[in-house]
Amino acid sequence: MFHALLPAADIHHVLCVPLVLAEHREVRHSYSLESLCHCPFYEEAMHLVEEGKIYSRVLRTEMLECLGDSDFLAKLHCIRQAFQVILSETANRIFLAESGRKILSALIVKARKNPKKFEDVFDEMIYFLEQTDHWDSTEMELAAKGVKNLNFYDVVLDFILMDSFEDLENPPTSIQNVVNNRWLNSSFKETAVASSCWSVLKQKRQQMKIPDGFFAHFYAICEHISPVLAWGFLGPRNSLYDLCCFFKHSHGADAELAPPLATRAQRPTGPIGYPGHPKSCPLRLPLAQSWA
Repeated sequence: MFHALLPAADIHHVLCVPLVLAEHREVRHSYSLESLCHCPFYEEAMHLVEEGKIYSRVLRTEMLECLGDSDFLAKLHCIRQAFQVILSETANRIFLAESGRKILSALIVKARKNPKKFEDVFDEMIYFLEQTDHWDSTEMELAAKGVKNLNFYDVVLDFILMDSFEDLENPPTSIQNVVNNRWLNSSFKETAVASSCWSVLKQKRQQMKIPDGFFAHFYAICEHISPVLAWGFLGPRNSLYDLCCFFKHSHGADAELAPPLATRAQRPTGPIGYPGHPKSCPLRLPLAQSWA
């Protein structure tokens, strides 16, 4: 019913993405530790790792198919620096925000729901992040969750996306029991999954230290997208499930691609803070957690 909201050009772009990802994945597998050692930026990062100067909230060594923890941390440093350069350009920040909005709206439309309310709260989040007077409180809120580097990888890819996908692989037992109950119809199961998501979000809201801060806006987004993702992964194997899986694997492929490509990134110049302060690298693409 809402498919008309997506322009044909956007649908064409989504359909072309798998081919691009497959091509990039082939390029990625041509890299090895030996080839990376000839990249000065990577070598410098490895020295910082040896000195214990690279911090990561979670080691994603296996998930991102790195050659070891040191290799992961070195590539992570390269990614952080590359994102500082990329997001220092206003056009790139706008592109990422608009892309995130379109992708998540497409998921909601695929679930046969109206994306209007989601788009409204998403735009409110983007506006919130553009206001510089909120950056210190945002840094404090995320630091309390263990996110010490306010960088696109650390906040969007790691804390939001990867954590969310891990949570969806291990949903609460109560939800598993409902979803696996053959006597319940799909409509009832979908409602139960959504209610569980909203219940968790309500508890999280009660724990917020800042009532109108980053997480207040983030949870407002989650109220619309979390039930869709949860039902997409846990519900019947249909077109929504396929799209959710594509969404998951696409972002996983992006994360795997980033390390070798990041080693060739231009060295950051100018007053861009190390290792990724929000004042030099504003967050732009808030997505959704489920049971994080």
